[in-house]
Amino acid sequence: MSEPRARIGVIYPEDGLLDDEFWRCVPPGVTVHVTRARSNLTLGQGRTYAEGHAQIAQGPYIEDAARTFTLIKPAAVAYACTAVSFALGPAHDATICQRIHEASGSPGTTTATAMVAALRALGVRRVAVAAPYVDEVCARLRRFLEESSFTVTSLENLNLHGLAIPGVSDAEVWQLGKRADRPEADAVFLSCTNLRTLDVLDALEQDLGKPVVSSNLATMWLALRLAGLRPRLDGLGSLYRRETDGIQ
Repeated sequence: MSEPRARIGVIYPEDGLLDDEFWRCVPPGVTVHVTRARSNLTLGQGRTYAEGHAQIAQGPYIEDAARTFTLIKPAAVAYACTAVSFALGPAHDATICQRIHEASGSPGTTTATAMVAALRALGVRRVAVAAPYVDEVCARLRRFLEESSFTVTSLENLNLHGLAIPGVSDAEVWQLGKRADRPEADAVFLSCTNLRTLDVLDALEQDLGKPVVSSNLATMWLALRLAGLRPRLDGLGSLYRRETDGIQ
């Protein structure tokens, strides 16, 4: 059996349920290896959700998970949690990427970094945002995007948290994306790595007539780029259709 062309490491929060979406975002010959980051924090009890995400961003949990990849040496390691990676702003998000690199020995990224990179690659300046989070978390997402030089034309959310998020149906994700869209928006971003999006993303993009990017899609897209791969994959929207070089 031949060696894979690349291994991608994914650090996922302990309540993450959508491992299959990471696999759907890579071409044949690339393997995905997922580990959980255990925070030992109970969000929402004695602290706001936004404060809890900030504590996780500053704690040792991400490095602990990243160290589990030192033996298999992935071509890239991505921390797949949007809310934690944007919690303290762009500068702190950049430090998380560096911490992952130092702990794992592989190039590191986060979902927030990937979100910004993906939107910039598509030439987006004005973005409509759809998110499942509670209001206080959405406020930090808006601030992160604005500090990254985007104009947020709208931000629609479901006021959910925890395991209620992966229970959101495809129809609800579709309607959330439609509700968030504005004529002046260059693209729609669907936030949260525990929100299932890939089954509706491409069709929603065609319906809206503009790019639609989601957290899991952007995370894996940038991880592949860090691995030196630029595959073109159908059914995943403009972000993957625009890539024409690299493995197929």
